[in-house]
Amino acid sequence: MSQTHSSRFFNDAAVCFVGGVLAASVACSSSPYKAPPGTTGGAGTTVTSTGTAGTSAAGSAGSAGSAGSTGSAGSAGAGSTAGGTGTAGDSAGTTGAAGDSSAGAAGASPAPVDRSITTSALPVAVTAYWYPSGWDGDPTTVSQFTAHPAPITIEDQTTTKPTTGPCAHRVAGAIGDCFKITYTPVAADGGSTHASVGLIPAIPNDGRPSFDPTVAPHVPAGAMKMTAQVAGDVGGEVVTFNLWGTDQNDLFTPTLPAGQAWQKLTLPLTGVTYDKVQSPFGWYSASTTPIVFYYDDIRINNN
Repeated sequence: MSQTHSSRFFNDAAVCFVGGVLAASVACSSSPYKAPPGTTGGAGTTVTSTGTAGTSAAGSAGSAGSAGSTGSAGSAGAGSTAGGTGTAGDSAGTTGAAGDSSAGAAGASPAPVDRSITTSALPVAVTAYWYPSGWDGDPTTVSQFTAHPAPITIEDQTTTKPTTGPCAHRVAGAIGDCFKITYTPVAADGGSTHASVGLIPAIPNDGRPSFDPTVAPHVPAGAMKMTAQVAGDVGGEVVTFNLWGTDQNDLFTPTLPAGQAWQKLTLPLTGVTYDKVQSPFGWYSASTTPIVFYYDDIRINNN
């Protein structure tokens, strides 16, 4: 659950993110992305630095006391003996006690700063917190990610507001954004080709994609299922969707009907233990022909 979609698909797919570490040989695009929603956790406060060690030097020895002066002999009185010799003064003063040589106690270690976003109450609109920013594919496809046109084109049609197509006719009560995906396979060595995109959270108060699972969004407790609406442009598009988990039974390869009709995917979450969710949705395709498909109303729900 803390891994991105790439590790959930087939074994021949390159891995974009595994166990919190980016694979050096995999391209993970930083586009598109958008600013995170307004509900963000405040930055944590850094704990005070380590305390200064105590002084270890010993105290200076006390000064020796001066010896007393010898008394002068008494004057001889008439018909009397001379006075006695005065007694010598006391011995030198005692040595001062040594100073405390123990070190001062170390200050508290800095606490980790949790910059995670806490999502809104259930249902959670997934596309409000996770964005299509984890791209992957075979080496030839990856090498073309910066080409014009690129193999993958992602359009947020909630923003462009089309008058035709599935995003112009969203299901009643849909939440989040509606996306149109155009995938154009690139001929690869050996004839195989594939591509995938996972939804990755943005860095809080920044907007760039974050591949760090320790700052993935917190999802409120009590989620019972995850659902998504998907549709093809002409029907029969070959595309696999993953929802939430890492097991193969969390992958869906629906038979997309003709007529751009929406199809609902549902994954029960009963008994699932979770906190931070790194990538709850993604897609993979090994289509050998260009395809267009849509996804909308991706939500984590409690009923």
